[in-house]
Amino acid sequence: MADQAANPQAQLLLIPPNTVTVVHTRPIPMMQHPTVYHYQNPLTGEHIASLLPPGHPEMICLQHGGHVNETEFSIPGILAAIIWFPLGIVFCLLDRRVKCRRCGTIIDDGICG
Repeated sequence: MADQAANPQAQLLLIPPNTVTVVHTRPIPMMQHPTVYHYQNPLTGEHIASLLPPGHPEMICLQHGGHVNETEFSIPGILAAIIWFPLGIVFCLLDRRVKCRRCGTIIDDGICG
């Protein structure tokens, strides 16, 4: 032991090769870890980890258990329903846009979207 204290070269050999040593005295800036929010889907019981905060519209829809659907029909769909009456209604229903009233997520964009 006394030999190793006297010989600095022997001390360097004792340090494992993968050890990180401090060379400068400036503190190294630490990166902040993102906040992860944990949710549970009320319908399925599934655990969800997300970076979105609880006040985000998409997370509000998740917490309430689903989207609030709002349907919009396009002008070509409405014209098809009027001009080709019985068959045109099918085209109108195929060309509708369904989105969530709360968060704005497009659920169904229709065939022309």
